[in-house]
Amino acid sequence: MKLLTAEYDYTTEAAQVELSHKGKIYKGSAHYKEGDKNIPNRFFGQRLAEKRAMIGYWKEQRDINRIKKQALESFKKDILNQENEKIILEKLNQHIKYYDKTAKDYANVIQIQKDNIQRDIQLREQLLKKVKNK
Repeated sequence: MKLLTAEYDYTTEAAQVELSHKGKIYKGSAHYKEGDKNIPNRFFGQRLAEKRAMIGYWKEQRDINRIKKQALESFKKDILNQENEKIILEKLNQHIKYYDKTAKDYANVIQIQKDNIQRDIQLREQLLKKVKNK
């Protein structure tokens, strides 16, 4: 994964990040909303935007994986009446299980990234609260 751009607009208090991987571009953004407890911060916003771009990548991988699994399941149905089906079905089941596990792994990574974003926001709020009280 390669960082292409990391920008922050001080007037709108919005961060934009673009990542590139194997010729594809993944974008993420973070915006300061009126009423947020924290003051806007360039680096924090860009970090959140980067994590959101990564979520885009993992969602794409999850979706590709799901399509591959569906193709294999369809193929499995097509060959059920063929000779040597036991060997073929065994191999197909191995592939289907692999893609199913991979899809679950992608979903897990996406959730972890989302949780990390929430945790980062909470930690920053706590830090700013401590600094403000001093």
